[in-house]
Amino acid sequence: TLAAKEVASIDGCHVLLTLVGKVVFVSDASIDTLLSLHTAEMLSLLCWATPTPSMPLGKSPPCQGNDLASDDCPATKNWLDHFESLLLSLAIPQLRAIESAWRSAVGHSNVIRFRASVKRGGESSRAVSSPQMAGWLGAVCAEHLGWRVDLKDFDLEVLLQWNDVQVVLECPISNRYRSGDLPMSDRPYLRGAMHGPVAWSIASLACIQPGQLVLDPMVGKGGLVIEAALAHPRARFVGVDHSTEQLSVAAENACIAGPNASHRVELIQGDAIHLPLRDHTVDAIICDLPFGKRHTSAMGIDRLYASAISEMARVAKIGATVVLFSTKKALMSRIVVADARWTPMARYEVNFGNLKAFAVVVRRNGSCFSNEPGLPSDEERTHDEKARVAAGKAHAFLAVLQKA
Repeated sequence: TLAAKEVASIDGCHVLLTLVGKVVFVSDASIDTLLSLHTAEMLSLLCWATPTPSMPLGKSPPCQGNDLASDDCPATKNWLDHFESLLLSLAIPQLRAIESAWRSAVGHSNVIRFRASVKRGGESSRAVSSPQMAGWLGAVCAEHLGWRVDLKDFDLEVLLQWNDVQVVLECPISNRYRSGDLPMSDRPYLRGAMHGPVAWSIASLACIQPGQLVLDPMVGKGGLVIEAALAHPRARFVGVDHSTEQLSVAAENACIAGPNASHRVELIQGDAIHLPLRDHTVDAIICDLPFGKRHTSAMGIDRLYASAISEMARVAKIGATVVLFSTKKALMSRIVVADARWTPMARYEVNFGNLKAFAVVVRRNGSCFSNEPGLPSDEERTHDEKARVAAGKAHAFLAVLQKA
C-alpha cells in the first residue's frame, strides 16, 4: 500500500505487515517524525491483531429480533464468555507490556485512567452490541490490569475493531500529542476539499521534481494541488477550474496553508477539455475526475473522461507524469487502452474508505494520435477550441499515467 511505502521510507521504520486499513511496523524514530506521516489517520500501539476467530453461539437456539444481544440472551452470554477468554489469553499480556513501555516513555507513575471503545460489524459478532463489548473489555482491563475507567479524562484508550475479516486491539497515542483530539489526517487548509492522505498519495505518485510545472485541470477547492505544493516546495503549480466559487475557496485554502502554497499555486478559470495552455508545456498533471449523480456533464461522463485525458496528453511534455483519481475503473482502463499515446505499466490498490481505489501506471509511447473514436489528435485541435467548461470533482479510482 501507499501508506506502507511511506512508513518504509522513514529511517528507523520497518514494516512488519499490512492489514485492512492499517500498517503494522516497528520503529525507533521520534514521535514527532511518526506524527508527520501524511497517509495516517491515527498512530497506535498495537496490542493484538488476528484474522477474525470463530465465535460460538452456544447450544441454545439463537435469540431473535430485539432479544438478540440482550443481557438475557444465552447466545450473547456464550459469545461474551468466549470473548473474555480470548482477552485474558491474548490481549491482557500484551496490554501489560504496553503499559510498561508507555509508563517508561512518558514518566507516568499513577494509576492509569482508561477508556474502552469498540467498533464492530459483520455476522461474526452479531450476537453482541458494541456497548456490550466495550463494557466487557473495560471490565476485564480494570480487573486484571488495575486500571481505572474514566471516559473523559483518560490516559490511554483501548480501541477494539472487530469485523468479519480481522480483529485489531490497539491503544491510540497520537491524540496525546495533537490539540483538540484531532486525527492526524486533519488539515485545516483543506476545507471541503479532498481528504488529506488521499491528496498526498496522489501527489507522491506524480514523482514531482524541483523546478517542474504541475497542473491540476479540475482543481475545485484546491485540496490536491495544495497538498502537492506543500510536499514539493521547489516546484510550480497551476490549478484550472470553470467555477469562480470553487476557485475562490481554493485561493482561501491556499492562504491558510501558507506561502509555500499561496505563492506557488496559480489558479486560473478555464476548461479541462480545452486547457488554456500551449502544447507540451507541463511536467506533471494531478487530477480528481468527476463521478456520481452530483457530477454530470452535457457531453456525458464517458466522453468527458476521454476528452479530458486526451487534452492532458496535448499539454504534457514528453516524459511527464499524469495522475488521475476516479471511481470509474472500467471507464479509465478502456480509455487508457484505447488511446495509443498511453502504454499501461502497473496498478496499485488504494484504501479509500468503503470504496476500492486503484493506481494504474501507463507511459506515453510517443504516438501523436488517439485511437478513441471521434477525438481529435494534437495536430487537429484549433486554437479557438480551447475555452469551455470543466466538469466537477470526484473521489476514488487512482490512475497514474506516465507520458514518455
